[in-house]
Amino acid sequence: MAMRVKPDTGEVGLKQRYRVTNWSEYDRALVNRGNLTIWFDDASIRD
Repeated sequence: MAMRVKPDTGEVGLKQRYRVTNWSEYDRALVNRGNLTIWFDDASIRD
């Protein structure tokens, strides 16, 4: 497990890890992570 140190206190703790159960959804989320959708209404396009 990865160790995480708090800089101000010097305290060491364990980073929680989560087990992926739905791999297809997880992979799709990674692919779409960089996508950005911008919506314009008709009024702003006409002006």
